Amino acid sequence: MAGFLIIGLSIPHAFGSAGTHGRDGLALGFGYLVVVGVHSILYLRANRNIGRILPFNLTSPILVIIAGLTSAPAAYALWGAALAIQVLGPMVVRLGARFDIQPAHFVERHGALMIVAFGESVADVGLGAEGHAVTVALALSATLGLALTASLWWAFFGTGDDDRAEESLTAASPDRRPWLVLVAYFYAYIPMLLGIAATAAGLKNAIGHPGTALTAGPAIALAGS
Repeated sequence: MAGFLIIGLSIPHAFGSAGTHGRDGLALGFGYLVVVGVHSILYLRANRNIGRILPFNLTSPILVIIAGLTSAPAAYALWGAALAIQVLGPMVVRLGARFDIQPAHFVERHGALMIVAFGESVADVGLGAEGHAVTVALALSATLGLALTASLWWAFFGTGDDDRAEESLTAASPDRRPWLVLVAYFYAYIPMLLGIAATAAGLKNAIGHPGTALTAGPAIALAGS
């Protein structure tokens, strides 16, 4: 929890250049390392097979730490390498049936992850309205922002895909389940979560300025979903 707290505090300025922002990037890297370290120790106690991917998990936070000491553009290259290791690592180390995937629990937990992401987009509606008088235009803008998030929620949870995903995982052999969940709940989740985050960022900028034309960045972010 302390590691995640440090990560959360440092994220707003972690991607800046060396100096004050660089220290935030360094703090993020150390917080990331704490989370990965504790997580890995707990998993090793339950399943020694996690040791096969420990080098990948530990290398990424180390690269983030180095990025915090490095100026752009090299820092961005290190960030990209840290991400690439996490994304490509599962393709290098095939875990097969070494991990027992429980379909119902797995689907439910990742659904909860999406709910958290949607909740953050709702919070950004409030953050965007902060400091502005509650006019009819602002209330309407905030309501439409909430409706947008609700529509995204319905698109994800209102189609019955959760039930079908659980049925597919249950029907699959244990050695196929790790690869199926990597494709469905990792590789497919990354663009969805990025889309939700981009939409939330766009909402934060748009809510406080109802009726005003957005600049290109916030407009593209708002359409990111």
